[in-house]
Amino acid sequence: MTPPRALRSPVMAMARPARPAAELVALREAAVIVEMETDKSKAHALGTEIARRVVEELRRDLASDPDDRLSAALTELERNVAPSPFVTLATCPEIDVHGDYMKMRRERLEARSGQYLSPEGQCVELAAILDRIERRLSQRYIRQLRA
Repeated sequence: MTPPRALRSPVMAMARPARPAAELVALREAAVIVEMETDKSKAHALGTEIARRVVEELRRDLASDPDDRLSAALTELERNVAPSPFVTLATCPEIDVHGDYMKMRRERLEARSGQYLSPEGQCVELAAILDRIERRLSQRYIRQLRA
């Protein structure tokens, strides 16, 4: 019996895919802003504050009406004129925080078998998802700021 191919051939180690370069650039810019605005300088405090602000921007983006073209145009203009690293971290398609949000929302929908939530339940679910995203982003940003 011949050994499996993986044992006969050289093994190629595969690492975790690298985070997008845009994320690191925006994170460094956000860290400078937070350091200037607050007295925080440690990676843990900076990462936590940046994650909090990114989730605020994500919440604002989720609450915006996609059918309001004037508001969307003004928001896009503001992003082009004075880009905020917090908005970039929250809305950049490469970084895909929206994708994380949608994945968690889908998981919760599947867990409750598609059952409809009352408006209060929807608010509670949104808060729980955003809290989970904030914790996850905080850990990621702390790791990246320490590197």
